[in-house]
Amino acid sequence: MDSRVKDINSWLQDGSPDAEFMIICGMGGIGKTTIARYVFNLHYRRFDSSSFLANIRESFGKPDGLVNLQRQILADISKRRQIEIFSADDGINKIKLAMSRKRVLLVFDDVDQEEQLQVILGMQDWFYPSSKVIVTTRHVRLLTARASKYKIHNVDKLDNNESLRLFSRHAFRHDHPNEPFVQLSEKVVRQCEGLPLALEILGSSFYERSIDAWQSLLAKLQAIPNNRILRKLEISYDSLEDDHDRNLFLEVACFFVGEDKDHMVTILDECEVHTIIGVQNLMDRCLLRVDEYNRVMMHQMLRDMGREIIRRESPKDPGNRSRLWHHKESFSVLKDNSGTGNIEGLALDMRMLKEDKTVSCMNSARPGRFSFFSWPVVNHTSNNSDEMDLKADAFSRMCRLRLLHINYLHLTGGFKGFPKKIKWLRWHGCPLKSIPSDFPLESMVAIDMSYSKLGPGWCGDKLLGCLKILDLSHCHGLTRTPDFSRFPILERLILKGCESLIEVHESIGNLENSLVYFNLEDCTSLRKLPRNTAMLKVLKALIISGCLNLDEFPMGMEKLEALRVFHADSIVMGPVTPATEVGTSWHALIPMWRVSKPRKTPELSCASLPRFLVNVSLSDCNLFDDAFSSELSNLLSLENLNLSYNPFLCVPTFIKGLPRLQKLNLGCCHGLQEVTGICGLQHIDLYSCTSLRKYEPRRESSIIVDCNSLVEMAYCFELIPIDDRRVDFLKYQLEPMNNIEMITYHNATRTTRRGPVQVVCEACGLMSIFYPGSQVPAWFSTRIKGSSLSFSVPSGPHTSIGGLKMCIVCFVYSMKEQDHEQFYAIVSNKTKDLKLIYGPTCYGCPKPNEDMRWVSYWMLGNDKLEAGDELTISLLSTKAVEAREIGFHLVNPRLEEEADGVEVNQPGYPSWDPYPEQFVGHSGSTRLFGQGTLRKALKDLLKDVGVTWDPCGAAGFEFYSFPASHAHWRSAGDQNLELAHKS
Repeated sequence: MDSRVKDINSWLQDGSPDAEFMIICGMGGIGKTTIARYVFNLHYRRFDSSSFLANIRESFGKPDGLVNLQRQILADISKRRQIEIFSADDGINKIKLAMSRKRVLLVFDDVDQEEQLQVILGMQDWFYPSSKVIVTTRHVRLLTARASKYKIHNVDKLDNNESLRLFSRHAFRHDHPNEPFVQLSEKVVRQCEGLPLALEILGSSFYERSIDAWQSLLAKLQAIPNNRILRKLEISYDSLEDDHDRNLFLEVACFFVGEDKDHMVTILDECEVHTIIGVQNLMDRCLLRVDEYNRVMMHQMLRDMGREIIRRESPKDPGNRSRLWHHKESFSVLKDNSGTGNIEGLALDMRMLKEDKTVSCMNSARPGRFSFFSWPVVNHTSNNSDEMDLKADAFSRMCRLRLLHINYLHLTGGFKGFPKKIKWLRWHGCPLKSIPSDFPLESMVAIDMSYSKLGPGWCGDKLLGCLKILDLSHCHGLTRTPDFSRFPILERLILKGCESLIEVHESIGNLENSLVYFNLEDCTSLRKLPRNTAMLKVLKALIISGCLNLDEFPMGMEKLEALRVFHADSIVMGPVTPATEVGTSWHALIPMWRVSKPRKTPELSCASLPRFLVNVSLSDCNLFDDAFSSELSNLLSLENLNLSYNPFLCVPTFIKGLPRLQKLNLGCCHGLQEVTGICGLQHIDLYSCTSLRKYEPRRESSIIVDCNSLVEMAYCFELIPIDDRRVDFLKYQLEPMNNIEMITYHNATRTTRRGPVQVVCEACGLMSIFYPGSQVPAWFSTRIKGSSLSFSVPSGPHTSIGGLKMCIVCFVYSMKEQDHEQFYAIVSNKTKDLKLIYGPTCYGCPKPNEDMRWVSYWMLGNDKLEAGDELTISLLSTKAVEAREIGFHLVNPRLEEEADGVEVNQPGYPSWDPYPEQFVGHSGSTRLFGQGTLRKALKDLLKDVGVTWDPCGAAGFEFYSFPASHAHWRSAGDQNLELAHKS
């Protein structure tokens, strides 16, 4: 809970002099009320008065509901039991007087109507300075236009581990499922998709039931969702203002989850659904969302709720429902010819039907094997010998049918009586080479015939005057496109994977005022684009990636001023150079499944690209360093650039001159050695840049996984060879290591490598060295066997403690080769009530049943370590790693200098570029950056040393780490943490 409310806690403690509002929003059952109640209980004592008003929606629906709420507010604020209020106006005057004198914390829970909010916000000018108001709602836009100062907190769903823990607490009364129920529990958790309400209700319903009962209940839930969950979720559906929004919700729940939003808008607008405003209304109510790929997404429980509403229309007779989405019921209705005029949408996928039969046979042959809630992996090819034919006249009574999905279905008979109002036809795997002449295509807005056997003349001579979307992806028999004059308002043309396509009809120029999206990806036989392509004045996206035999771009491409997206992956743009002429044979380093050898394709040029492009992808285009910089340097509007899988040796200079660039992908550029000096990015991908040695992050997030040569990340860490002159001071204290090798694991890159001993220099001033050995070196002033060491810092006339040196001898028990056991050193200062926890960026990996020394150098300063302080040093680790001996040596800067003859400013540390001012953490910070596996490991391990995990500071702890700009790379591990207990 603490990690989920840290932003709210910070807001409640920010000391702002203004009265402020925060809205906590999310779908029903996501935990809004729980969070509001938690932070209220945590902070109400900080305010002069407080009040938590629960169930505003229900209270307003009762007689005198507003007056009763006013009485509660006044009673809580004035701390009197009986308050006389004679009318709503009287209540307003009394509340205004009471709140103008006190700092108050108010929570209004479950607000969902305009008048409720007006009453709340009518109080805004009455509040005493520094008062706080929290509103929970499913309707995010209620507060947007009115509160002068407000913050929005979106409640996220639980992750898999949190979900399994919550479910187990209700199903088993402890944090983990019992062994026989692990797989079944994971199935239920996946179905709940992180919704706390569903996890609690379903967990309780499974409590103390047998495996057979679990399986039976899961089968029932697949057909009919739990009523208690549905009632809670249906509140949002019932609160929608009109039937248009309700119908849109049902359409999405049955047919559009995972579909492109623009496709959905195009289709449903022709069905008179008013889609654009409807989508916004549903998003405001947290009933759907649009993801980063523009796909319409809906929580699975909400989807099931929508489908249950449809099922209730006719529980016993599917043919009388308005929508059929389940392939079994759809097949049954078509087979029995029981469809009616009520049906507006129908989906049937014959692959699912066949897979279900296969699974049923498997289950009957192997009882006890459970298969619910799992989608089969199927092939897109169809087996004609196993097809189940249906008659076309099974659709004849469905006169209102608008949305039809009949994937891999073979229809027989004539289509004279087929529904005439269909707007969206999806017929993947259609076995026909052409559409019959009596098949009604004239009213269709979107046709998707992917993976079909259609040939060049598939649509005959028909004029499809309403068609806006045509998808013929992976139609391998298609060699030529139709004459586009038959599709006069076509907006989206998708021919992805048509590997036999050799010609795109020149009439595509006729679509100059309509075509906005043109996808030819992986049309490997295509040698040229139509000359008239340059006439497409409104074209926004052109995808030609994988067109390996394309010879040239059409003339005049720079005239496509509306073009914003251009993808041309795997097409040779740069000069064709044999791999042997490159500094390293980069093609030999790249997996063969991804990149081919340099091709003898005529060179294409980027010079004619229009200058307003926003998204460009030129992955695997044989681009060398700055050979093409002049061609792309004028793309000043560029925001997203993909140059992965190219043989760069350094970052092309033109990139640094792109003022709007936000996302850069240089992944798998195996010759790239250094990435520095790039400013203004939000994100950079550097995955598998195997030659990358130095990376200088600014404020961007980054992915550096599998960069196994990385030795320096500015402001974060540097790996220095043990014989480097910058660490010469170590020679006075450590034995020679010239011939010693260690296996090390790199947290940031998630890579393991064998090599000479290195010094891990952290930007926070700590250093670590890992090397073989079973004893603490003799020069350590104090040594003790065991897993912890306690001592008092000595005092004296010349005592000046600059830090300490520590050695921990670790023993690693037998473990799997792929496991990497993270461990942390803890220095506990009992006198100052301070704990310091350090996990190195890289650490040694000894062989199982062998010892290893971990020597670390801590620069602390007098504020954390003084004479007389009582210290304890220990190792925080999993059971696979054990501390056998610990030694320490206090660092006195003057004595170290005199003893070693080494001139130092910071005892024994190389000089570092300091953090830029904006990167330096500050006292009082309660943030913990990074969400990786090491954060979870640290969280679990802290329990073993009696430390409460509390990243928001609620229990008296504060965490410090690297700046938020480095949060993404730290997903590989949250090292170098400082945990300080507040006095």
